[in-house]
Amino acid sequence: MEFMSAREAADKWGISQRRVAILCSEGRIDEAVMVGNMWSIPNTANFTAYSENEFNDEKQIELAEFAKKMSKKGAIVVSNSDHRGVNLYEPCLE
Repeated sequence: MEFMSAREAADKWGISQRRVAILCSEGRIDEAVMVGNMWSIPNTANFTAYSENEFNDEKQIELAEFAKKMSKKGAIVVSNSDHRGVNLYEPCLE
């Protein structure tokens, strides 16, 4: 099995290195191990660590509203979230 560093995982997943370290310390990234003072994370690990309590329906709708607001200003907001198969962001594309 090959491993990547927390920095490499952060770059791959688009989150901070600090967030990767927190997820590892909480046991939320399978098979991540501490080697010395650094996390080693399997190259095949995926970041799917948000629980429904951290990013619930209310937060999803809040993000969609933010995306709509920003699209009116010409910005593009990208989200990989799926709100039960309903595309809350479609109005942003109009």
